[in-house]
Amino acid sequence: MYAEREDDADTFENPEAILPRRNASAREDGGIVTALLRRESWNVLRFGIMR
Repeated sequence: MYAEREDDADTFENPEAILPRRNASAREDGGIVTALLRRESWNVLRFGIMR
């Protein structure tokens, strides 16, 4: 999760100001995953098993 301004926050008036979103830079190559992460952001990486 990331906000353009460091003082942005979810509020009762705007509860969806900051939402999780996909990182378009994420790549997998030979079992190695890379992604560019923004400074001062909250990151969660989710991996799944493809069958």
